[in-house]
Amino acid sequence: VDYFGSTVNCAARIESLGWGGQCLATSDCYQLCDRRFQMAMNPLGAFPLKGIQVPQRVYEFESMPDREFGPLRSSSSEKPSAVSRGDHYMLCDECAHPVVCKACGHGRPSTSHRDDVSA
Repeated sequence: VDYFGSTVNCAARIESLGWGGQCLATSDCYQLCDRRFQMAMNPLGAFPLKGIQVPQRVYEFESMPDREFGPLRSSSSEKPSAVSRGDHYMLCDECAHPVVCKACGHGRPSTSHRDDVSA
């Protein structure tokens, strides 16, 4: 069975903002859960979502207090300029593959990128 529609689209866009194991909700879901179950949730702000005219307020369930997640991923169409996992990484503007950082030498070597990154 395939499901279509604005609710499914919104759910998919909200899901794409989060990290593995992170449980996110819209303000509608937050209000229902807060009234019925008095669940602890943190507001994360309003985010523009592709195909949805009004930015959506996003909340995170506090179901795993011992786990921390990074900032929500942007749903914008802009290419990311860098990735951070404790080391310095750069992404190629043409293909978005990680390349070696000139400043510290970290990253994955590549020979097919422009002169602004070391190969």
